[in-house]
Amino acid sequence: MGINGLMIVLYEKRFPGSLKAFEEYANKYNDSSRTKKVLERFNRVIEKYMVTELNYSEDKYILVDEGFVQRGSWASLPPQISKEPLEEDIQSYCDNILVPDKLFLFSADSETCNKRMEKRRKNRPAGYESLASSEFKNILKKWDESLEIISDILSSKGCEVIKIDSEQSIGKVKTQCESKI
Repeated sequence: MGINGLMIVLYEKRFPGSLKAFEEYANKYNDSSRTKKVLERFNRVIEKYMVTELNYSEDKYILVDEGFVQRGSWASLPPQISKEPLEEDIQSYCDNILVPDKLFLFSADSETCNKRMEKRRKNRPAGYESLASSEFKNILKKWDESLEIISDILSSKGCEVIKIDSEQSIGKVKTQCESKI
């Protein structure tokens, strides 16, 4: 077993039943062609968290980009939404993840998000590039709604949720982030 497999085993040992719960969550909102990709991304996040945990010390902060919070929202909102994510499914998902000490949520309106993604090398996230602009804006709105539910749940579990308006200058955003670390 390689290091990746070991990290997943350690996570399952710490959070029994979580891998099965992730798989059920992924299967509920995705077709079979996308479920494999969703589960691979969950596994990468698990690996990140377990390596982080093994190397954690009280005097260090570790920022994880695109962690469980974002994966939970992304997994329940595929490019072709067949059903809205149910709050009880999101609650169950949150019951099976490592709750961060702090969660930074960066917000911008859908027009700004769309413009920023167009400037990226890869443009939109994989699978979403063929959507019409109005469809993609709808996905962004749904992601925001899902992230709001997840952040409320995690806040009730002791996570400090820090919301930052990313329409400000990069300097102001940086200053706000640094003041919360």
